[in-house]
Amino acid sequence: MTTRRLASLAAAALLLAGCDSAARPDTIEVAPSTRPCPDSGIRLTTGRTEAAAGLRALSVTLTNCGRATVELNGYPRLTLLDADGEPVEHVTVLEGTDEITTGIRDDGPHRITVRPHAGAVTSLVWRNTYDDLTRPPVTAPHARIDPGLGRGTTTLTPYAPFDLGSTGKLGTTAWKPA
Repeated sequence: MTTRRLASLAAAALLLAGCDSAARPDTIEVAPSTRPCPDSGIRLTTGRTEAAAGLRALSVTLTNCGRATVELNGYPRLTLLDADGEPVEHVTVLEGTDEITTGIRDDGPHRITVRPHAGAVTSLVWRNTYDDLTRPPVTAPHARIDPGLGRGTTTLTPYAPFDLGSTGKLGTTAWKPA
């Protein structure tokens, strides 16, 4: 076999391997359309964690599966949780993303109306950066999210954990229409 043909086969194998990992589910949850609507009338789901050069971004979608219109105004309240469901220490949740990156736009809080069967989205942004090697890495497999509606919280488990390096900082965008 020629070197050129071997390189082509190796590239094809890598592409196929990448397709397999991209096809994995984004969360450990059942698809939203097959689950009953929670008593709160609000369903929260995560997208896939996007990662590049240490920057991480995860979208969280709020779907109004209830019968009443809801209004959001502001940022979600987040608590990162360990494997036992306990809050992770040394985490700072920021309103806005500028301290993490200027590449993800946050228009700031404003009132949005979410009608039944409609949705809203927020982005969670962090870096896997080590600026203090004397501190252990901050890692959390779960996030407890309060959308700010007074209807309780939801715990989500994205496919990839929150890996905040030693900074422990996570930024959020304000809710916006989906």
